Amino acid sequence: MFVLRTDTPLVEVVRLMVGTGLGAMPTRSENGVGGVWTESELLKVVRHGGGDALIDGPQHPPVTVHEGVRFRQALKVFAQTNARVLLKVDDVGMVVDAIDQPTLAQRLVDWINERQEPVDFLMRVPVTLTEDYGNLGEVVDAMLDGRVLAIPFVDSKGRLLYWLTASDLLQAWLEWGELIWDQPPVAAARTTESLMTVPEGMALNTVLKKMMAGRVRRMPVLGGQERLCGVISMIDILAFANEHLPQEAQLERPGDWRPSRLAAVTTT
Repeated sequence: MFVLRTDTPLVEVVRLMVGTGLGAMPTRSENGVGGVWTESELLKVVRHGGGDALIDGPQHPPVTVHEGVRFRQALKVFAQTNARVLLKVDDVGMVVDAIDQPTLAQRLVDWINERQEPVDFLMRVPVTLTEDYGNLGEVVDAMLDGRVLAIPFVDSKGRLLYWLTASDLLQAWLEWGELIWDQPPVAAARTTESLMTVPEGMALNTVLKKMMAGRVRRMPVLGGQERLCGVISMIDILAFANEHLPQEAQLERPGDWRPSRLAAVTTT
């Protein structure tokens, strides 16, 4: 299983986070459970000039479950906590594995195939900015203060122009060596041409398949003329499944969990 050591340089953690698309990585402490580094936590360190730091600073508190957790139990915990990853611990509190959102969502594919509802009812209306809003530092501060992982930039007619995520900012930091905080915020953003989007009215099952194929956890929903209608996230779909999954749905399996994607990266 992949667990970060506290002497890992920040740049290596960011490279792993961006390269794998995991979005969250656990650390181990002397008592077995450390914390979880998320994209937001890493971005906060970068914002405050800790580019040469080791990762022994503050981390997001972990959400833990017993190693014998069943699918429905894990689904409920994700829905209630909005966690990026669950750490599975044994009877003495040692971390033995982890479950991330895509691992859980993969189990829902067969059931979600029956859901033909348009995704519109699940999407959230995001806070939007114009492309001339402030500078990169101000936008990052707003993202961190509001715990927002994605900011859409729109024109005067509400058409999506750019999409800026915490992952995009970390990728830019790796490529540029530093982030210039007084530059325009869209310098690190993606345009719609390089972005996975969802058309308004797309069926929920198709949206989840698109997320799984593209290894993304949130996508903008666009109407006519590229107008931004909302944002749909994987955790929204997991929360919906937690409320509507029939009790008779057979989703538990022998052994219950395949090795997580976290286990496929490296071992420390």
